[in-house]
Amino acid sequence: MVVADLPLAVRSGASHRVRVLTRALGLAADVHLHSICKRSVDGPPPWAGVVGWSTSSSPALGPVRPVGSDTAWVRNPHGHPSDDWLDPSAVADLRQTIGGCGPDVIVLAGFATNPYLEVVLESGAVVVLDHQNVEADLADEIAALDDAAPRVMMRRVAAQRTAVREAAVVAAVDRVWAVSSLDAQRLVARYRMSTPVDVVPNVVDRLPADPLAPSRRRAPMVLFPASYGFAPNVDAARWLLDRFLPELSMDITGVSLVLAGSDPPAELIERRIPGASVTGSVADLGPLFGSATLMPVPLRAGSGTRIKILEGLAHRVPVMTTAKGCAGLDVEDGVHLVVEDDLDNWSRRAVALHRYTSEADLMTQAGRLLVEQKYSMEALSLAVATGLERCLS
Repeated sequence: MVVADLPLAVRSGASHRVRVLTRALGLAADVHLHSICKRSVDGPPPWAGVVGWSTSSSPALGPVRPVGSDTAWVRNPHGHPSDDWLDPSAVADLRQTIGGCGPDVIVLAGFATNPYLEVVLESGAVVVLDHQNVEADLADEIAALDDAAPRVMMRRVAAQRTAVREAAVVAAVDRVWAVSSLDAQRLVARYRMSTPVDVVPNVVDRLPADPLAPSRRRAPMVLFPASYGFAPNVDAARWLLDRFLPELSMDITGVSLVLAGSDPPAELIERRIPGASVTGSVADLGPLFGSATLMPVPLRAGSGTRIKILEGLAHRVPVMTTAKGCAGLDVEDGVHLVVEDDLDNWSRRAVALHRYTSEADLMTQAGRLLVEQKYSMEALSLAVATGLERCLS
């Protein structure tokens, strides 16, 4: 499996996806993990079934360098932000790793690895793109979020280039793994592609044992866990700070809002809204999930499926989101969570969830059961095993 970075720490949905996919692949086959970013790989890999690991030797591809940190791609008419990852020594390292492993199947983990597709195709192995989003749709939606002219222009160019690059990549690989049936349908419809698509869902890493029902939780605490390097999450956090928390505070005494996750921008940290805190990266979100009385996910843009929603359901936190926020998940409004697209109604419905805790108890019980049945490691392992069988049949 070729990854942008080793999943030694989970800082985002993408790194979570790589970690759980590594575990699932390790149950079905011998796996060699190769990272485009340079990392220290002393000692054995810490995942069962991973028989080897390697990384690029290029110091230019250190783990702190984000995709799109350079704008040189704009000047190339065929360039894309992910081309930041393309490095001659990294190409040589990957070619050497593939030659030493002789793999039957190569999984490209995420669209960010696409600059190395040509090297992977040379191998003669079956090539699978594990596609975590419909990238062109996501780029279009992110461009629409911003009204600052320089950023809008850059994001629109990125969206156009993404559509061209994504079309070429999904046509070149042997199979695509999508995270939901919805994403699979959108890919096929957008690109009229003939490449087979398998659904390999996002899942929770582990199920917490016996989480408290909402009626047994005490201090009202609203939790929004996210990777804040992702523009739609910052957009949602602004709204939670500027509007949702002040409105909620008028009806729920002592309510607090916790924005937990990596890479919070200065604009969120410096807002200093009473009752709100911005934690930065949290090694273990379990205690926060265990105390939260509501998890709002007011997303206006996104693709793939939201792992944060699955984690909230697994911990029996009442979840409120938009239709966009829960797109691709097999959830039902009022049964597993609350779906509300009119943000004017959010504070009213949030107050109701805090007051009528017996209803919240039933809803979160159903949400937890859904995760156990469809979004657990067992479900992912079965999907991965089936996907590998199809690759080799």
